[in-house]
Amino acid sequence: MKLDEGSRRVLRSVWSWIKYAIIPPTAIWFVYHDLLFNFISSNPYVIFITLAAFFNANMDVTSHHYENSIFKLKNPYFFNPDMSWISRYQKMPSVRGYDLDKPRKFLCFNYPFSPDFWHLCKVGMIVSFACAIVLYKPQVSWIDLLFIGYIYNTVFSLFYDKLLRKRA
Repeated sequence: MKLDEGSRRVLRSVWSWIKYAIIPPTAIWFVYHDLLFNFISSNPYVIFITLAAFFNANMDVTSHHYENSIFKLKNPYFFNPDMSWISRYQKMPSVRGYDLDKPRKFLCFNYPFSPDFWHLCKVGMIVSFACAIVLYKPQVSWIDLLFIGYIYNTVFSLFYDKLLRKRA
């Protein structure tokens, strides 16, 4: 079957679109995914550094920018550090439908006090740093420190500035 010039032009443009628009991003994705997987499997401490930055961003957003954070519409006696001390240290029967006398369960333990979001994030950050220290295998010390600082600050800034705060 012979194609006329218009059909050939259409087929050439479709092939060039496939060749330049679909194949390279797919190839880049597979190469990037493979490099990222190999890097994380050989350096598992990076996951815990990322988690520590995430927990620290949560702590700072609730402490300093609670009014314009994504946590504002949640239970203020759990998320707002200015009010969570009420449910943590004072016994009150009920405040706005939240039963503060009932002990909370966390990881199937009953606590005599009510853990709040800030302290849970603090525990998560400390445990993440401890796991990163245990899994860390030094290679080139000062380059590793720069890399760890870069990862921590990048993840912290992403969550603190962009993802955990509402923009008006």
